[in-house]
Amino acid sequence: MNQRAPRVSGTREALVRAATGLYRRRGVGATSVADVCAHAGVTKGVFSYHFPGGRAELAVEVVEHNGADVQSGIAAAAATHSDPSAFVASLFDNYAELMDRKGSTFGCPLAACVVEGDGVSKQVRKAVRTQFAAWRLAMHPFFANDASEAGFDELVLATLEGGILVARAQSDSAALRRIGGSLVLLLQSHDGFVANRKVH
Repeated sequence: MNQRAPRVSGTREALVRAATGLYRRRGVGATSVADVCAHAGVTKGVFSYHFPGGRAELAVEVVEHNGADVQSGIAAAAATHSDPSAFVASLFDNYAELMDRKGSTFGCPLAACVVEGDGVSKQVRKAVRTQFAAWRLAMHPFFANDASEAGFDELVLATLEGGILVARAQSDSAALRRIGGSLVLLLQSHDGFVANRKVH
């Protein structure tokens, strides 16, 4: 599942970028096609030309592109750190740094798609599931085999997504760092986690 984002260019890329930013801060349901067009500087006719499948097609592409970016970030962190504690802490620190630069409302567009309930199409939900599976796979240098069966990879992702929500609610990126640090301490108390060091 070494995924690459679909190739886009020009106007279509601008629409995807605009939608991604709006999903992060407003959510999917509160983002209309008119909003996306206004932020991308195009008309609704241009939007329909590039996305004949409408909002659902756009949302799927946002999920795929952002998902691929996150997967690359996880893989880079896994390649940088040999210790699982440092790896996990880096995921939280890196997102906190994004919030420091982009603002405390800088959320996850995939999470925004998940919480929309019936307002999100089956295609979008399928795309989100695919990306989460890819993120878990990117963690396998640390969480393969027994560690994966113990659910460490899912726990890290669930805590990271929840931590982002808490940090947004408190307008405090430091909350995300604290949550990451607490998770590391919790994981270190589990023998299976401590023993699961990457072999170079």
